[in-house]
Amino acid sequence: MKRTFLNLLFFLLYIEIVFHFVCFHEFNFVYFITFLLFIIPICTFLTILCGLSKNIKTNRIVFLIITCSLLILYLSQTIYFKIYDSFFSYNSFVFLGAVKDGFSKVFETILQNGISILFMLLPLLFLFSPLTKSISQNNLKDISIFLIFAMLFHIYGIFTINTLEKNEKYSMYNLYYNLDIPIYNTKDFGLLTFLRLSIQRGLTSFEENSISSEDIYSNEITSLFSVVNIKYNALNINFNELKKTEKNHKIKEIHDYMSNKTPTKQNEYTGIFKNKNVIYILAESLNDIAIDKNLTPTLYKLYNTGFYFSNYYSPKYPAGTADGEYMLEWGMLPVIGNDYSLIDLVYISHPYNIATMFKKNNYKTYAYHNYYGYYNLRDSYFKTLNFNQYKFVDELKISCTKNYHSSELVK
Repeated sequence: MKRTFLNLLFFLLYIEIVFHFVCFHEFNFVYFITFLLFIIPICTFLTILCGLSKNIKTNRIVFLIITCSLLILYLSQTIYFKIYDSFFSYNSFVFLGAVKDGFSKVFETILQNGISILFMLLPLLFLFSPLTKSISQNNLKDISIFLIFAMLFHIYGIFTINTLEKNEKYSMYNLYYNLDIPIYNTKDFGLLTFLRLSIQRGLTSFEENSISSEDIYSNEITSLFSVVNIKYNALNINFNELKKTEKNHKIKEIHDYMSNKTPTKQNEYTGIFKNKNVIYILAESLNDIAIDKNLTPTLYKLYNTGFYFSNYYSPKYPAGTADGEYMLEWGMLPVIGNDYSLIDLVYISHPYNIATMFKKNNYKTYAYHNYYGYYNLRDSYFKTLNFNQYKFVDELKISCTKNYHSSELVK
């Protein structure tokens, strides 16, 4: 049992260190100690699984299945990270389903990171070597000793985290107990601990308890324009009455926040587009090199004759495409973590999303997307947004190339 444990421990240490270098391009002693404290209990559990049978060959097969599965997990997470800048968890598989049309992108990513992947595959030489043939059946005494050993390490790991800085937003303490941010959780605790936390939180109805910046709750009003007769963009909502009947403490906090918030000021531009048609274009990864007077005259005109916000930035979130679209259509920041806000709101109506607000003002709302409707569940999502009509690539007769995304060629 001891040799099996050491084999698994060295295997996980190697693959995690390589994985960490490939994804984060750094390595430090604090991270190594933290990872070690939390990986030993996992190694103990896997060691017990590898020695349950009286048949040595069966135990070796179990050992190879576990280690090869872990290797595949680390490789797939590496490729996913290189494509999406995040890590998938147990509840991300609905999102992963969209990758089935992106095998060319996956293959391209593997080629681009060939050397790193080869380093991650090196343990295969060890796994199928005579060194791993010493796996034996566990006995009750060894299991008891290893369980006590693992428990002590886990308790010490928890104790270490509890003694660290708690007020810093992304401290190890907050990441372990309060925040669900895949990149930070993986970077600080290792991939397997992140996945364990993800499953644990999914089974226990985990709610994030983030530390909000004080300026979010500031009532200070700033205006870019000078207005003589000040008017406010106020809605006739009695938040105090809503607070009295609301039982959900999170919603109650929102009511409390909104009831004390001063509405934004109107300015000389308020209402100038009333009764005008509005075309909203969301162009992912658009570079100004594509805006040319001769090649793209319409974009050029929009860029040079319309409103130009020179100091506006879109934050980059783990689900960059879906979260960017969500912010545009809902006017809210997305959840930062394992969840995908656009997908989570597929069946949740909202009176203030962009389509519903325009429809309240007697507009006809239409949405067109140059990819398939199943991707990110947009077919159901656009229905939730309450568009009058929505069409996707096959309905728009836009031809798809063999690459990951569609072209603008009309059939």
